[in-house]
Amino acid sequence: MTRYVVQRLILMVGTLIGVLTVTFVLTHILPGSPVEMMLGHRPTPDQIAAAKHQLGLDLPLWEQYLRFLGEIGRGHFGNSFLTSQPVIQDISQRLMATVELTTLAMISIILIGVPIGVLSAVKANSPIDHFVRSLSVAGVALPGFMLGMLLQMTFYGWLGWLPLQGRMASTVLLDHAFPRVTGLYLVDSLLAHDPIAFRDAAAHIVLPLITLTLANLPLVARTTRNLMVEALTEDYVRTAFAYGLPRRNVYFRYALKATLIPLLTVIGLTYGYLLGGAVVAEYVFDWPGIGSYVVRAITQSDYPAAVGVTLFLAAAYLTINLIVDLLYFLVDPRLRRA
Repeated sequence: MTRYVVQRLILMVGTLIGVLTVTFVLTHILPGSPVEMMLGHRPTPDQIAAAKHQLGLDLPLWEQYLRFLGEIGRGHFGNSFLTSQPVIQDISQRLMATVELTTLAMISIILIGVPIGVLSAVKANSPIDHFVRSLSVAGVALPGFMLGMLLQMTFYGWLGWLPLQGRMASTVLLDHAFPRVTGLYLVDSLLAHDPIAFRDAAAHIVLPLITLTLANLPLVARTTRNLMVEALTEDYVRTAFAYGLPRRNVYFRYALKATLIPLLTVIGLTYGYLLGGAVVAEYVFDWPGIGSYVVRAITQSDYPAAVGVTLFLAAAYLTINLIVDLLYFLVDPRLRRA
């Protein structure tokens, strides 16, 4: 086990170096420069040259790359051109907003997608199965930004039930300030025993949460359905039915358990994708997470921020994959013996 973990960690380091190199080169060779955006309208050539020298952009690309590697070696991603703050500080300020949204979305996807997939497999080729598969195809086909805008028009514009965007209303933040313990507004407002702040935070997270859940639910539901259809044809499942065991126990205790390894893979990949793929939902709903931060960094050529967020998300994705691989040993004892 230890040897396997060490091998994976070495592979992760190599992968991160590759991601860092590709991202750094791409961000620097693409058209656009942060200098003009920082200096404003019609800067003089002297101002541009001074700003490039200050930011180190007048150096050869290989030297800029080595300097950036040195910053990372000291635990920094450099300073953002736009905020003038360390990139790692910008990420830490926005990370928990993304984690709160994506974690709740992942929990919702599992709690809804797995039972729907099991039901679809149990009722294979029935009207229920056809209905579930049709909804899955529709969920995949509908773009995330379109889904978010439709939810905004329905629940804010038409019904007026939910807020349009943001993480909390500014008036609630001012009148009901609560300590930031975890950075998760729902948790922190509960710890502060502030029901008004909790209700406002919950109301703001509903629409982006539904958007992310519906956009990624079909993958888990369809995967569960296909795996369960195969598992229900196994001899041990038929034997369990022949012994008269309760159907619920057979479905969830025996058949579903046999699908856990490939299902864990899909769940882990989905969660990793959510961390980086929540960009659309965060942009549509003005959610102050790292997704909206990296969009602004890319559009305004903020090289340190774009590279730093990309490297951070790559590390998070690889870490999630490692955790999922380690869960295989917990789920399947045969792997531990091997």
